[in-house]
Amino acid sequence: MVNLEELRQRAESALSVINENPLGRPVIIEFSGTPKSGKSTCIDIVSHFFRRLHYRVLSPSEGASRRTPYHLREDLVAFNTWSASYALTHILESLYDPHNYQLVILD
Repeated sequence: MVNLEELRQRAESALSVINENPLGRPVIIEFSGTPKSGKSTCIDIVSHFFRRLHYRVLSPSEGASRRTPYHLREDLVAFNTWSASYALTHILESLYDPHNYQLVILD
């Protein structure tokens, strides 16, 4: 069984690239999957883990499918474009936000 300290060391090793990055860009991770598959739960766990290690994490709540206008849901291209725009909004926020996020986790 892996203990918390070993997980912390693995996480720090994985993020050492961002810590040494002179541009200061965040690592962006996107979870994808079918509805009710556990994406939001996994994101909450991963976000909490990295925040406990004092990383600056942006993990906006899933909103593209919840906030999509009803008439766009019927058109797959329109829905996917809406969802991509939602994700892009948060990516731009993470790049230009004064909090200087180190990790961005998207649903």
